[in-house]
Amino acid sequence: MIDAHFEDIRLPKPKRINVFNNMRVEKLAHEDGDERKKLPLPELWIKNRLVRDRILEGVDQEASDIAIIAAICGCRASEIYDVPEADIHLDHPIPHLMHRIVQEGPDRRELKGPSSKRMVILLGAALEAMLRHPKGFNKYRGKASYSGYVNGFLRDNDLFPSLPEGNEGRYVISGTRHSFEDRMIKARIPNEERAYLMGHSIGRVRGRPVYGSDLDIRVRALLQEMITFETQDWKPRPVNVLWEEIDRVFEADGYRLN
Repeated sequence: MIDAHFEDIRLPKPKRINVFNNMRVEKLAHEDGDERKKLPLPELWIKNRLVRDRILEGVDQEASDIAIIAAICGCRASEIYDVPEADIHLDHPIPHLMHRIVQEGPDRRELKGPSSKRMVILLGAALEAMLRHPKGFNKYRGKASYSGYVNGFLRDNDLFPSLPEGNEGRYVISGTRHSFEDRMIKARIPNEERAYLMGHSIGRVRGRPVYGSDLDIRVRALLQEMITFETQDWKPRPVNVLWEEIDRVFEADGYRLN
């Protein structure tokens, strides 16, 4: 990069001095490995306190609903509060958000990586929360302070769950994404499908280049239903019934499964 800069300004080679030569950053090693690893938040705390009791309404309605959607759908909070109105599809037969890069206009946004581009299915309390904000989350859009603000509120009011005995880490609200993967593992969703739902690299999971189609929105919705909490007005079908429905979707598309 420095060499390219020198070439661009046509600086004579004898005058080219790279002040960054031989500089390095020391990484401090910890005896216990990565002490900052985010702990998955307990399933019952998410279900009962975050979603049912809406404890984050003590901050405001937007903060609470961002956290509910992120927890149920396994998203990063920024993927929820930065979503523009054009990518909120509540009138679709399968309500969903579209996570994509927006390069121009007032709703410009980046994604963590190419694999983060995906549909996020809205069911149960996540759909209810998004229906309260059909145009998105104007208060927090474009502001990276959301997680720090919410973590501070939960910690100051002693609302985080107690740590497991012997664990010296700490909970943060983004730990709901780790809990989402735990929930998928318990539902026996295979690793590749988990990667699709979380926006992880399928190529990294497969260990080779990716060919074939993306995951069908109907299948995404059925997988999401396996791990979505029931509400007062909506109840997910049994997991085995949902796997049978996924088979029917594939067979209707012409695939032989048996």
